[in-house]
Amino acid sequence: MPVTLEELAKVQDHISTPELLRARAQLKAGLLMSLESTGSRCEQIARQWQIFGRIIPASETVAKIEAVTEADIRAVAAKIFRTRPTLATLGPIRQVPRLTNIIDRLAA
Repeated sequence: MPVTLEELAKVQDHISTPELLRARAQLKAGLLMSLESTGSRCEQIARQWQIFGRIIPASETVAKIEAVTEADIRAVAAKIFRTRPTLATLGPIRQVPRLTNIIDRLAA
């Protein structure tokens, strides 16, 4: 868990350009690959219709992914990590850091 907390805290400080490019490529690939599945496409259409009242073209979603900046990611990470996290554990609970320690690590 310490390594995970360290990586999450880093997101608030710095996202490298290669990381951002890799994340964009992964998101776009997942989106475009999901269009090949009829079931997945139907779920997307239903969800978009229910939430936005319209079907959003893949090109619009790709453009929004491309528009995300390092500053956007840092801002969202800072906002998320200012709130109190929910913690669920499985396994030896004595090895899990106290919630206050987790909060302190994320508040970097």
